[in-house]
Amino acid sequence: MSISPAQLHGQIERSLASAYLLAGEEPLLLQEAADALRARARAEGFSEREVLQVETGFDWHRLQAAGENLSLFASRRLVELRLGDKPPDAEGAGALLAWLEKPAPDVLLIVHAGKLDKRARESAWFGAFERHGVAVYAWPVDSAELPRWIEARLNAAGLRAETEAVELLSARTEGNLLACAQEIAKLRLLCPDGRVTPARVREATADSARFDAFDLVDKVLLGRPAAALQVLDRLREEGVDAVPIIFVLASALRQLYRAGRAIESGTAPDRALAMVGVFGARQAVFRPALRRLPSEKVLDFIKEVSWVDRVAKGAARAEPWAELVKLAARLSGVPLPGPRMA
Repeated sequence: MSISPAQLHGQIERSLASAYLLAGEEPLLLQEAADALRARARAEGFSEREVLQVETGFDWHRLQAAGENLSLFASRRLVELRLGDKPPDAEGAGALLAWLEKPAPDVLLIVHAGKLDKRARESAWFGAFERHGVAVYAWPVDSAELPRWIEARLNAAGLRAETEAVELLSARTEGNLLACAQEIAKLRLLCPDGRVTPARVREATADSARFDAFDLVDKVLLGRPAAALQVLDRLREEGVDAVPIIFVLASALRQLYRAGRAIESGTAPDRALAMVGVFGARQAVFRPALRRLPSEKVLDFIKEVSWVDRVAKGAARAEPWAELVKLAARLSGVPLPGPRMA
């Protein structure tokens, strides 16, 4: 079976399959799908959880062992396999096919993946999830569909929005579903009568400098340079001071560095992020950067952002916005040379 994240809730209410694949390009939708699956699994008596992180040299026999190991404490177990940003290799594909064709009794498998290209989506292992389990793929919500998505989200939160308010929220969040979800959470507090008006949307997003600074961080961590630079252009046009933007960026980099060091010491990624104060859907924003940037590289960026801060405060000779643009581009994955920090 192949379904969208929106269809998952209805599917798991009817019955839990033995295996789920959660993949796609919208971190918020994937995180919420995973949370819903875990909650349903707990309600069904899956009281023990094991997480396997696929990295270079991963031993795929661990997956088979996870299905065979008996627990002294729980009769039903949840096994989560995190593929990262790459599809499984030939050995991994074989291991998944073997599991799906003969699932372990009383074990629920959830496989997490990122964006999959057409070849991966047409592979035998992906098809096996469609035949023997459930494949959930989170496609991007395009600009034409975004207002409808926002309206459904508002309704689910018990809010009724005017058409102009929905359009304003759509334009303000520019397709960033996580930012939009955060704004809707604010609107629940600002609209005790459940009515969302354009004025209330403007009030919810009034602190534009702070909002856009966090929006910038999200796009940088997710590796979206064009979107990150678009945010910076808007902030500069609005006359926003560069210093608070740099502060927010530096704070996120310090969290990323500490989480990366913890992972390199053997801590599971989710646990490492929680240790540095990154929880829930925010973890999905940090994970791509953790995979893309080793901790020593993040440390270099922390030194660079400190230098850009000095530039912005007049302590070093350079143009602060130009340096901030280059920093954001490099952090997002654009191969630009680093600055000469003096």
